Amino acid sequence: MENYTYNPNQDTPKAGPIIGIIIIIVVLLAGALYFWGKVADTTNRDNLTPENITAGAAAEIASLKSQGTTDDLTTINEDLQATDLTGLDKEITDLNIELNNLK
Repeated sequence: MENYTYNPNQDTPKAGPIIGIIIIIVVLLAGALYFWGKVADTTNRDNLTPENITAGAAAEIASLKSQGTTDDLTTINEDLQATDLTGLDKEITDLNIELNNLK
C-alpha cells in the first residue's frame, strides 16, 4: 500500500479562475439579452414615422376643423352628434399599451 502525504507545494485547483469565467459568461449573456431587447424594441418603432402617424389622423383633424365656433346650444349639439367617437376606446387602449411598454 502506498503512503500518501500532503505536499503544500503541490498544485491544487484554484476556484478563482473558474469563478472569473462564470462572471464573464454571465456578463456576456446579460449584454446579449440587453442588446436583443433593444433591437426588438426598435423594430416595432421603425414603421412609426411622423407621416404614418399623421396620415391616419388627417381625416379626424379635418372633421374637427369643420365644427362650428358658436356657443349656441343647437349648434353645439349638432357638432356633438357629428363627432365620431367610435375609435376612441381603441386609441385609449393602444395608448395604455404603449405607456406600459415604456416601463
